[in-house]
Amino acid sequence: MTLTEYVNAFPRLQRAAVKKWLADQLGLSRSYMRSMCNGTRRIPAKYALRIEKLTDNVIPRHIT
Repeated sequence: MTLTEYVNAFPRLQRAAVKKWLADQLGLSRSYMRSMCNGTRRIPAKYALRIEKLTDNVIPRHIT
């Protein structure tokens, strides 16, 4: 599952909260997180492992 698919798996009204939570956990701005979720920015390797841990291995590091 990709980051976009992960966020889109939540109900529409909860997606912003999920992105905010991920951004806060990673120490990123919400706009940068939104760009990564939309696919307009690539996910840096330094965040791939942390995203994998935060999502309980739902998003594997090699997919991000």
